[in-house]
Amino acid sequence: MSTFLVGIGWSDPEEVAAYERVGLDDDPRCSTGLFLDASTQEEALSWADKVAANYMEFLFRQKQHPQKAFEVFCWVEERPESSAWKHCLGFFQRIAVGQFPDFQNMTTEAYTEWCRRAGIA
Repeated sequence: MSTFLVGIGWSDPEEVAAYERVGLDDDPRCSTGLFLDASTQEEALSWADKVAANYMEFLFRQKQHPQKAFEVFCWVEERPESSAWKHCLGFFQRIAVGQFPDFQNMTTEAYTEWCRRAGIA
């Protein structure tokens, strides 16, 4: 069994529409990560896809966006300690294939609180 840092990226359809309305070219993508215990990288990515789909349902449960609107993608960070996330690795939950994380603890609000407590904010 290996542990992989899996990134989950998505687009918020309302943010995309707002950017388009004002003519911004920026890509308003959101992302988070998880440490995922799996036998292989492929298994980790396959489970991350399921986690991501459920996380989108959690985040947008009051909305009626089709799943494809989120443009979800997952990837493995090969070197977490030197990634853009090196400052916040302690924030990411650790799960195994077949488990779901606590989605509430993956939100922007949870990250903001974690940063405050860690003295990062």
